Order: sequence, then structure tokens, then C-alpha cells
Amino acid sequence: MEAPHTPIYFAYTIVSQASAEAEAVTQQFAQSEYCRARETYLQMHERDTVNKRAGHFTTGYFPNTQLFMLQLDAAKLEENRVKVLSNRHQPYAFGKMEPLAKLLLDTRNLGFEWFAENEDSQRQFFKTEAETHAFAVAQPDAAKWQLYNLDKHLDFMEGQSIQYFLLQRSAISTNQLEVLADLGRGTLSKIKNGQRILSRKQYGRIARVLQHYGYVAWVDLRMLEAA
Repeated sequence: MEAPHTPIYFAYTIVSQASAEAEAVTQQFAQSEYCRARETYLQMHERDTVNKRAGHFTTGYFPNTQLFMLQLDAAKLEENRVKVLSNRHQPYAFGKMEPLAKLLLDTRNLGFEWFAENEDSQRQFFKTEAETHAFAVAQPDAAKWQLYNLDKHLDFMEGQSIQYFLLQRSAISTNQLEVLADLGRGTLSKIKNGQRILSRKQYGRIARVLQHYGYVAWVDLRMLEAA
């Protein structure tokens, strides 16, 4: 069975319109900036929906903001776009898993536990670390390939997402969150400052609490326990 791989290039873009007649304004984000792109979207969404919006059931509401994931070709020109989040047709369209996170999760569920990734974000997936290492060292540009355990990578990316969420919301008391999530005092402060990694057990506790504050998971790690 040939190992699956993602398309070579990804990026994100936010498209916003103040009215049906207004010109669309776009903001571009690199693949590694998904958390920042989503937070920017959420802030713009909140701004859009503070007041009652005008619109039509077929054309959508305005102002509106949409977040897309872009698939780029080898020349880094747009080949395809997937809508990740949108407030065009309804006020709250959250809860949809980010496409790259879904792809990684689906790949894990197929039994692939490791992957190699180069500086162009091209990935090749394998079932064992040995296979991954053998592939990487056989490449002409072997030094440009990094090896990752898929489970740990998903943990890391979701941890980054929570960290960014907390950093953008200084009004939320980490002490209060720790009490609600039954976490040790100072745990979330260390996670917020990048001094500690969130364990899977801690994640289950904090995820139940953060969802009430508007947090949308990059990938809900609780799904991995059930996989």
C-alpha cells in the first residue's frame, strides 16, 4: 500500500466584506499560522455580529467574514480552496474540524503512526519509525526532512492552539480555569507561557471547560482516545 501524503503547499486566507456592494478584503496566512488565522477570523466574526446584520437568504449576511484553507500548486498558485469557518449564512458556524487536522487524524486512523516532512510541508506517512527514517535518508535532500510521531504532533498542534487562545484572551482567569478543570495551580499559566506541554489527561479536563468560552479545537484529542 502506497503511503498517503498531503498536497505540497497549504496556506490560509480570510475574506471579508463590509456590504454586498463592498470590495472583498483578503488577509493571507502561512500554513504554520492557522491558529493566528483562526483567531483573526473569530475577532472579525465578533465584530461582524455585534449588531443585527442585513442580508438575503441566498446571498448571505453582511458584513461577513470567511476563513479558507488554500491548496497551492508547485508554483504556489491557488489550485483549490476549502471553507473552514464562515459567518456568511448564519451567525455561528463553528465546530467544523480544520481540514489539515482532519486529514492527519484520518491518516492516523488508517494505522500510520509516523511521517517525514520537508521544508515545503510535503509529508510522507509510514507505519513505523524505521520506515520513516529509511525514506528520509534515501532522499537527495535528506537534511531537509524532519521525522515526526503523528500522535505527538497532534498533541503539539492542539497545545499550540490552546496556548494561542489563552494568549489572546488575557481577561480569562487561568486560575479560575484551573479550578473548573481540576488542574494544579499554575498549570495553565505555564502552558500559556510555553513552559509546559499539556498532557492528554489534562487536555480532556480543560477541553470540557474551554468550549464554554468559545474555544474551537484544532483537533479534539479526545477523539484519539476513542480511535
